[in-house]
Amino acid sequence: MEDTRLVKLPVAIKKLVALEYMSLVNCTSLNGLPDAVGKLGCLTELDLSGTTIKELPYSIWDREDLTVQMNSCNIRTPRRLEDEEVIMLRYDALKLKQNKFF
Repeated sequence: MEDTRLVKLPVAIKKLVALEYMSLVNCTSLNGLPDAVGKLGCLTELDLSGTTIKELPYSIWDREDLTVQMNSCNIRTPRRLEDEEVIMLRYDALKLKQNKFF
């Protein structure tokens, strides 16, 4: 669904139970995600680069097996991050940048 004028994901997204990878790159009109995205059990990679999303649903933050890619640091977290977590986020972002994912 890259580079579309998608404003929001359809409700039927919850039926994609076998979906493993979702790319919403450059969907600049998309400014939020439904809670159902984090509940897609097979989803392991979500690319939100180039979107205007500022907040992720709790269901995504609860997933340890889901990798979320984004090029924006404006995402609000549902809880205060501990210092170690902030350091890890910065380290992961640096690793990604060095591997030219951005």
